[in-house]
Amino acid sequence: MGNRKVKLEWDDGSSSEFHYIWLRDNCACDECKHPDAWERLLDNVELNLDIRPTHLEFGDALEVEWDDGHQTSLSADWLRKNAMAGTGEMLVERHQLCGTPG
Repeated sequence: MGNRKVKLEWDDGSSSEFHYIWLRDNCACDECKHPDAWERLLDNVELNLDIRPTHLEFGDALEVEWDDGHQTSLSADWLRKNAMAGTGEMLVERHQLCGTPG
């Protein structure tokens, strides 16, 4: 589980690391985000910066049980799209905007 982050290995042999606090902050369960409006219900100021998982499973989703009893489930596809590069910058897919040279 590492020191404050988890390392996930992808099918293509690459890997990504995710900080525990980032994973907890991005929980999209009904307790953390409104199920219809997706409005944030979780006040991130109240998050314990030293939060740690007590259980992790990774398949089609990363399933995390936290030491405060909360459970988070984040899809592997979403995590891959939101992974951080080694420089700390977000990895983004290149998209061509309508009307721009490509």
